[in-house]
Amino acid sequence: MILPREVKPEKSLYVIGAKVLKILDDYHLGIIDVHLLFEMFRNENKGVSFNYFMYALDWLFIIDAIKLKETKIQKCF
Repeated sequence: MILPREVKPEKSLYVIGAKVLKILDDYHLGIIDVHLLFEMFRNENKGVSFNYFMYALDWLFIIDAIKLKETKIQKCF
């Protein structure tokens, strides 16, 4: 799933994670609610489900790229 061979690259956790990090970079407040982040993500990525989005957030959390504060997400670097 992280590097799928039979699935479209748009559903790769690397690609989704990179797009999420880009949104967090561009977001001026630095910390964002997960539902707002998903809505911002879905504006440009219609084919990605909420489940894939959450898998990408899990992966970003595991590699310490994001941190969680209740329902808010913040980029770590």
